[in-house]
Amino acid sequence: MSKWLREGDSEIRIPGEVVWVIGRRNSGKTTLVTAIQKRLNGVIAMDDFLRCRTAIKGKDLHAYNQMIGLSWSLAYQGFDCLVPAGARTRALRDHIRENIPSAIFVYLSGRGRPCADYEEPQADEGILTLAAELSVKQELEIVLEKIWKIESTKN
Repeated sequence: MSKWLREGDSEIRIPGEVVWVIGRRNSGKTTLVTAIQKRLNGVIAMDDFLRCRTAIKGKDLHAYNQMIGLSWSLAYQGFDCLVPAGARTRALRDHIRENIPSAIFVYLSGRGRPCADYEEPQADEGILTLAAELSVKQELEIVLEKIWKIESTKN
């Protein structure tokens, strides 16, 4: 359990959504998060709070624990939070799920810089996967519809 949450906190139902946008470096995580944030008022992007290079690289569990604690706290208060972070290993994604069981993961598949130590998400992880050939607008529409249940604005 993360030291940023109290014992039993992860069992509490939180009213806000915590959405982790994951993928390799330069895969477009922050671009998608910015598009969502522009479309939905009141959504908080963790990029606004945490610009920790080690967290982006996925090598520092302490930095991830900070993102887990902060996003959980904001979601507990009813805010929807977007966390653009690599979460490059299954173990790290499982750690996030352990601390925020309701966390939703969106994976930007097949793009970004190759990473030798990046573990591609598996089907059993239940992650919303967005294909590389999608535009940011298409990704936005899918995320809004699947996560926030907002109908497409297409005519």
